Amino acid sequence: MSVVTAPTDSLYKFMAIAGLVLVASPWFIVLPEYRSTMTRMFAARRELLAIQRQMNASNGRMTDLSVRVADLVARPPSDEIGAIARQLMEEGRRLRAEEEALRLDDTAVTAEEVAQLSKDTVQLLYGGIIVSALGFTTALNGFLLWYRRIQRYEDLIMASRLARETQVSAPPTTDTSASPPPKDEAR
Repeated sequence: MSVVTAPTDSLYKFMAIAGLVLVASPWFIVLPEYRSTMTRMFAARRELLAIQRQMNASNGRMTDLSVRVADLVARPPSDEIGAIARQLMEEGRRLRAEEEALRLDDTAVTAEEVAQLSKDTVQLLYGGIIVSALGFTTALNGFLLWYRRIQRYEDLIMASRLARETQVSAPPTTDTSASPPPKDEAR
C-alpha cells in the first residue's frame, strides 16, 4: 500500500525547513564578523588613545620648553644659556616633527574610523536579526500550512484505512454464548 501525498506537501515542508535554515544561518556569518569587527574597533580605540597620550605628552613638553625659553630670553645671554637655548630649540623642533609625524601617520586611526566600525557592526547585527525574523516567519508559515492543509487530513485518511484494514483482516469469531445449550439426547 502506498501513501499518496498532496502535491503541496513538499512545498510546505520546504518552507518550514528553509525557514529554520534562515533562522540559524545568518548567525554563522554575523557572529564571527561581529567578533572580528569588535576586535578591530577595540584595537583602533587603543591606538587612538595611545596617540592622544603621545600628543598630550608632546604638548606638555612643548609647554615646558616654551616656559624655559621665555625664562632664558628674560635673562642676560651667556654661552651656557645660549647652549641650553639651542638645545631647547632643537628639542622643540624634534617634538614638532614628532607631532607632525603622528598627525600624518597612515596607520593612525581616527575617531571617525572607530565610529564607522561601530556603525558597521550595528548594521551587521540588524541584518542578522532581520534575516532570522524572516526565517522564523517562513518556518512558522510552512509548519502551520503543512499541518492545517495536509497533515490533519492525512491523519484522518490513515486512521480510516487502518480501521478498514483491521475490519477486513480480522478473522470471523464464533460466539458460543448466543447459541442454545446442547441437548443431551441420552435422557
